[in-house]
Amino acid sequence: MKISLTGSNGFVGKNLLQKLIKDGHHVKVLSSSNANNYKNVTIIKGTLSSDYTVLESFVEDVDFIINCAGEIIDQNKMEETNVHGVKKLLDIINYRKENIKWIQLGSAGIYKRNYHNKKSYEYIGEDAEIHTDNYYEKTKWNADDILLEASRSKFIQVYILRSTAIFGKDMSNDSLRRLIKLIKRRLFFYIGSKNNILSYLHVDDLTDLIVSIISSKHAYSGIYNISNDSKISLTINEVTDLLKIKKINLVINQKFAKLMTKMLPKVLGFPLTDSVIRALTCRSIIDSTKATRELGYKPKKPLHKYIYELVKSS
Repeated sequence: MKISLTGSNGFVGKNLLQKLIKDGHHVKVLSSSNANNYKNVTIIKGTLSSDYTVLESFVEDVDFIINCAGEIIDQNKMEETNVHGVKKLLDIINYRKENIKWIQLGSAGIYKRNYHNKKSYEYIGEDAEIHTDNYYEKTKWNADDILLEASRSKFIQVYILRSTAIFGKDMSNDSLRRLIKLIKRRLFFYIGSKNNILSYLHVDDLTDLIVSIISSKHAYSGIYNISNDSKISLTINEVTDLLKIKKINLVINQKFAKLMTKMLPKVLGFPLTDSVIRALTCRSIIDSTKATRELGYKPKKPLHKYIYELVKSS
């Protein structure tokens, strides 16, 4: 296959590029660097903010566009990269009237979650309520809508993969490593329940799915939730077993935890904030049933069994 890939220098893009090369695909990458150490890879120097001339050469004569690019730090650049860059590529596709399949890396962070510590779990499907105050998430949601509208034409088939937080041994997001350090220092405690949900997805499970979509011949398309959610206690117990330390059983009340955010100095290396409390008290499960049924998605192993690679490197 001939594939155009954005975000090839990022955490997910690097992992995916290696697999695409291994499978013998011809890949164009949109990059600000000319460095190229791979066969079957063509560098198109530019970014999603580049002008149409650059982006035309990126889109020309390909079967798939895979968009792994996303500005997550500089809010001033988010709209230009995450939204207008998508619009530019779609403009070119519509003008050229070429049949293309598009895989978009979206975010499950746009969904409204249950953080109220109810006994029952809430399963979040692709049609769940959208609610986010995060500007990055809003731009990803906007891009999703633009792509869905474009998919109504006969020229483009769209797969929007809304993943939970992606991790792996080379990840730049250190939230799980900070959690491991807290456990090692015996500073971790559960909030509300040991059965709250931890929402992470290993990068290999995501990129393996993308590779399988490319090689498949099914006619499915649309939005797909991609997750490997599990009870937080499974991961915490796995970490304590790997560290060969005593299991953690302390559970504190959620109201008391919120009180601690106002009283406790930020000296723990993983300060107890409102966002941390939300992450540790989630009762929502991102439901990947549709992706399993239509795309054959299946994680290689449960979330907590991936944690060893981070424990070894922490």
